[in-house]
Amino acid sequence: MYKKTFRIVFNFLIIIALSFTHFSARAQSNNSSSLKRTYTVGYMKNLFNQVDLNDAKAAIIVWLDELVKTYHFSAGYSLKVKIYDDFKELNKEMTQDSLAIVAMNTTDYLKNYEKTGLDPVLVPSAEGDIFAQYYMLVRKDDSYKNINDLKGTSIGILSGTNQAASTCWLDVTLAKNNIPDKTKFFKKIISENKESQLILNLFFGQLDACIVSKGGFSVMKELNPQVGEKLISIEISPKYLWGVVCFTKTFVNPGDRDLFYTHALKIQELISGKQVLSLIKVDKLQTFKYDYLNSFKDLLKEYTYFLKTKRINSYDQNQYNNRPN
Repeated sequence: MYKKTFRIVFNFLIIIALSFTHFSARAQSNNSSSLKRTYTVGYMKNLFNQVDLNDAKAAIIVWLDELVKTYHFSAGYSLKVKIYDDFKELNKEMTQDSLAIVAMNTTDYLKNYEKTGLDPVLVPSAEGDIFAQYYMLVRKDDSYKNINDLKGTSIGILSGTNQAASTCWLDVTLAKNNIPDKTKFFKKIISENKESQLILNLFFGQLDACIVSKGGFSVMKELNPQVGEKLISIEISPKYLWGVVCFTKTFVNPGDRDLFYTHALKIQELISGKQVLSLIKVDKLQTFKYDYLNSFKDLLKEYTYFLKTKRINSYDQNQYNNRPN
């Protein structure tokens, strides 16, 4: 069963693909030119950090083939999808006319937007929420009340760049409680890619605490109600925008940009679009607003302050280098 993160990433792919295949037929009918225009839709690899990349690629191919058949893909446009390992690889292709749109997590955007000229336009909404929120979970019968009670315990945290917000939030929370070194405060820190595994390790007593997303916890409670009965959160993070869809500086054709933007916002009005959204448990894409970034920017500013004042040890700095001022 795919996790919520994969369903949200699928939303990026499918809705963008639906939008392009839908507007390509309209644009071709209004343009007699036989020139073929190629657009590349890019995805950062770390968006798929909880899913096997081969499985993701296979799923992408299957869905695109089905979408092409559904919308009778026009000869006027060619749509390609590419997954980038990192921003170094992405930057090499930023000057190519075909690279039109890139989907990424908020951490990557904030670290690179000034250098790349990315223009955020859309954000995904899953279960009515565009934000990610993190819980510090413990077992109810252990009677831990706050983070200070966890001294000398074992904790599980999420791995991967895509989860930088949760780790950064942990460091800031520790710093606010005058705990500068998490490696000395906790007896053991386990890094795990799968939220479900962290929750199960806590549930069965292999961990004393773990940090997972609100969505991941909700899914596990639905699958096993005993998880909700046995586990409780003692710290809850603010809400952080987890991802954005950006136009690149090379995607300059006004007509194509407008068509994509319009149909991406209305994609749920299409019959096939509704079926896809229902299947992947995602609501829609919403218009990006810069205010959505405020909580994440505040978190990074706090991290920078605590780092400079030695309330966070400097060895953690590489996790969040190139932070915005």
